[in-house]
Amino acid sequence: MRLNRLVHGSSRPEVAQSFLYRLCLWVTLLASATSFFFLYLQFFNWNPDPRITLPGMVYGTANRPFVYRVLAPALIRLLAAITPLSLRFLAAAIMYLSLVGFVFAFRYLLSALWRPSLFTDLLSIGAILALTPFILSAGRHLYDFSTLGLFTLGFALMARARWTGYLLIFLLACLNKETALLLGLVFALHFYRKITAVAYRNLLLLQAALYAATRLTLAWVFRNNPGELVEYHLPQQFEAVAAHPGLTAAWLCLGVWVAGLVLYRWKDKPVFLRNALLAALPPLAVLFLFFGAPFEFRVFYEVYPVIFLLAAHTVGLLLGLKLDAP
Repeated sequence: MRLNRLVHGSSRPEVAQSFLYRLCLWVTLLASATSFFFLYLQFFNWNPDPRITLPGMVYGTANRPFVYRVLAPALIRLLAAITPLSLRFLAAAIMYLSLVGFVFAFRYLLSALWRPSLFTDLLSIGAILALTPFILSAGRHLYDFSTLGLFTLGFALMARARWTGYLLIFLLACLNKETALLLGLVFALHFYRKITAVAYRNLLLLQAALYAATRLTLAWVFRNNPGELVEYHLPQQFEAVAAHPGLTAAWLCLGVWVAGLVLYRWKDKPVFLRNALLAALPPLAVLFLFFGAPFEFRVFYEVYPVIFLLAAHTVGLLLGLKLDAP
């Protein structure tokens, strides 16, 4: 009986209320995140092409469009001004804290969708482990984990209708990467006719104003930097597919498998997750095809928590679990 309660989450289990259980869970989560991060660092290139070096990002001399992604570099520059630590150490610290922030944000998102249970606790660990394929993605950058964490927290706050906190995270996401617009698209689709017309209009206008203000400001500040607003990579995408058929097939098989998990019993899945995927994934896929580098699948960090939870819902159904709303 107790195991059934633990797995199905029909009520908050007694063990989940114990201090020892929570301590063990968080130690496991942080250990998993730390292990993944050190593995990730083995593949991270601190000196990529000269258009986007670490000093160039931190001090604003990198090429456009990379230099527009100012949040993580600004934090590193601030810390460098008040500590004697190296840029590389500070960058690693910011990346690690962003990954830990993702762990907290993911738990917050989970609790907005499903009642706590042993299964949801296992999902928290699984969300870290399932990041492993992204290690093999091309084009790893220091703002990747801040993107992951901010989008996850943005989804969680949006799902809870915590608008003050959401708008703050949306602003930070705008400073972090131009894909913050996808959060606004999720809001526009999911909350249409779900809140009052006045609230919907005001929140939509506020997001549009924040996005426009940050993009225009950054475009002006870095107007003399080399590079372009976007980098066009469609021809390189086709060339990479032709040159690496085995790798293409491997990623395609993984994508088909994940798509199957996501789409299985689609109408039974939480409406917020469905709307988030429908609003964010198609434009992100188009952006990747035309402007992403070949095999640069880490650009899907923006929708990673949504895809993972939709797939996890299928796993729960196949195991016969009932995932109750909180």
